[in-house]
Amino acid sequence: MRFCFSWLNKRNQQTMSTLKLELQKAKTFLEEDQPNMVDLLTSWVNINSGSTNLPGLDAMANAITEHIATMRYTVERITPKPYATVDEWGSKASKKVGDIIRVTNRPEAPIQILFNGHMDTVYSKDSNFQTFAVVDDNNIQGPGVTDMKGGLVVMLKSLEAFEKSTLAKNIGWEILITSDEEIGSHNSLPFIQKSAQGKDLALIFESSLPDGSLIRNRKGSGVFNIKVKGKSAHVGRDFKDGRNAIIGMSEIISAIHHLNDSAIIYNVGNIRSGEALNVIPDVAYSQVNIRTDSADSEKIALAKLEAIIDQFNQKKSGLKAKYSGEFTRPSKVAGHKETEIFERLKACAQDLNMPELQWRDTGGCSDGNIVSNLGVPNIDNLGVCGDNIHRPDEYCIVSSILERSLLTTTFLLNLADSPLSFTSPPP
Repeated sequence: MRFCFSWLNKRNQQTMSTLKLELQKAKTFLEEDQPNMVDLLTSWVNINSGSTNLPGLDAMANAITEHIATMRYTVERITPKPYATVDEWGSKASKKVGDIIRVTNRPEAPIQILFNGHMDTVYSKDSNFQTFAVVDDNNIQGPGVTDMKGGLVVMLKSLEAFEKSTLAKNIGWEILITSDEEIGSHNSLPFIQKSAQGKDLALIFESSLPDGSLIRNRKGSGVFNIKVKGKSAHVGRDFKDGRNAIIGMSEIISAIHHLNDSAIIYNVGNIRSGEALNVIPDVAYSQVNIRTDSADSEKIALAKLEAIIDQFNQKKSGLKAKYSGEFTRPSKVAGHKETEIFERLKACAQDLNMPELQWRDTGGCSDGNIVSNLGVPNIDNLGVCGDNIHRPDEYCIVSSILERSLLTTTFLLNLADSPLSFTSPPP
């Protein structure tokens, strides 16, 4: 494999030789370890770790802890407090999640990096999609194989390869693996905030886009609960006296749906109401996911939602509506630091003879949104390549496990040898 090291032209030949040797050592280790990467991913995919499956999350945390122990690091297991929220029926609820895994190493090093990922998936313990399967020579399927158990394998194997280098002393790092990312990261938020403190940058191992592209900007996300109150009545005896909350909710969510444009997305995710068919339903609940591309569009989205509710309430229909909720993940907008990280990764990909890295925007969000708005620049989809995430045919491209591990390790070695403009130089 050819290494160009285009950004190191001004460094002396001895330093270049050292870096080239370390890169070759890492390449050899990862290539020889590729079968173990696939075996590790297989075993993790076969553990159901849906966000609400607490026993499954515990089993997954045990498996990750056991693997990190083979790397000779001490793992801290953290049990977050339950998160107070409102369920789809408008009732107060308390959500428990699995443990958080945290590992730190060399907090005194000049460059500090947060490595972030999540162990939970969207597949419940009752899902029909439960196990690993081989599709063909280069494609495998399974719940979370791409989002993001494959990314966790890339993260840990990249660090394992990096730590074998003499350059590793220049970078300190912290691993934070959460268990509630797929349901909004409410419980893990304070731990993400704490771990991000003092970090120069973050590497987050969500899956890449299907074509291998990295993600530049992400939309923000918020969940809003709507309640419509009407009047119950017997359908046969007192139909005219009733006020049907479902009809009122239908009017509201139809108006919300028609707000959609390219900048702001409004998705009516559910509606709940009614019991017996001979009773006019007096209450209806709905939840709406709103996605925005800036702080300004958050304000616009809320103003439009509030206007719909106000207009509805001004009618003398006997129905009343109200809403609650908040934006839990602000939009992520790449700045010059993210651009510099991307350009370094792009150069690393070129030196590895990989296809040219691209990056583009997406409507999806991740914990990278949170980290970015804490002032820590990050690239948040350094995980495996694949597609159909959150679907029962989710798949991973096998060759991308090694490829992305090589990319991350190469980036770390080059960063340890030649800092970015906003990180401290090695001693």
